[in-house]
Formats: sequence, C-alpha cells, structure tokens
Amino acid sequence: MLSKDSSYPFQLSAMSRTIVSLFLVICCHEFGFSQCEPDQIELSVEIQTDVYGGETYWTLTDLTGDVVIQGGQGGVYGNNSLYVESICVPVDGCYFFEIWDTYGDGIFAPGGFWVYADNELVLTGADNINNYLQSTIHCPAACEMVENSLNALQSHITGESVLGGGALLE
Repeated sequence: MLSKDSSYPFQLSAMSRTIVSLFLVICCHEFGFSQCEPDQIELSVEIQTDVYGGETYWTLTDLTGDVVIQGGQGGVYGNNSLYVESICVPVDGCYFFEIWDTYGDGIFAPGGFWVYADNELVLTGADNINNYLQSTIHCPAACEMVENSLNALQSHITGESVLGGGALLE
C-alpha cells in the first residue's frame, strides 16, 4: 500500500518483507554469519545425501569422546537432500569427524560431505568412505601429542606395534 505522506518511494507489505528477508537469507547463507566468541571456532558439516539418504549418519566428537554435534542417526535423512549443521567450539579443543554408510558403498555423486573449520574446507568425501571414515578436523599443536599417543596406543592394542618406554610421550 502506497501512502502520499510517505517519505519513501514505496512501502512493502508484511508478506513482501518476509519474502525479501527469506531471499536475502537464502542468497547470503554462504557468507557464514557466525556468532562464535573470539576464543571459539565454527565447525560446520554439510551432508548431501544420495538416493539412499537413510544409510548415512555422522558424529563430531571432542578429545574425550563426547559428541559435540551429530546427524542422521536412526536413518532419518531423506534421499537427495542437503543437511547443514554447525556449532561454535573452543578454539583449543581437538575434534574428530566420523561418518558411516550402513550399506557400505558411501555416498553416490553428486552427493557427499564437506566439513569446515571457520569456513575453511578441511575434509570432504563421497563414495570413498565405503562404510566408515574417521578424521581429525581440528586439533591445535598442543593436542597433537595426545592424538599421536592415542594412535600409538590403538596400534599397540590391535597388535600392529609394540610400545617401548616413553612411546606414548613422543
């Protein structure tokens, strides 16, 4: 509705304002308006499912194994759909990404997954995950020693290596 007394050349109805707002959100979603604190980073996971979306699920855990964020558990992902999850986490923490495909054939193209740390792509994949993939996506230098020690311990437990004195502290 246009008013003669309006100082603006035109006014938008409530419906038009809603449509324009949604358009701006959709167009600008790639710019990442993160609300993270200065001592945090934003971790973001994008999953584009294939024609078997219910086969895919994933977790993002911290160094203690606590789940920070997850998606798709229980076969809830739809087919050929995009899912985006993000969270602000302490910058000095270690974070690990795991993704599963219950059938074991990965995510068929053009589907796949993309993991970002502060809008920087740190991991991507698709059918190469087969039934499982695990990767460290963020772990500052202080945490690398712990990660290396855990990997050495796992190799020892699985019989791949023998630990000597001080091997866990390297």
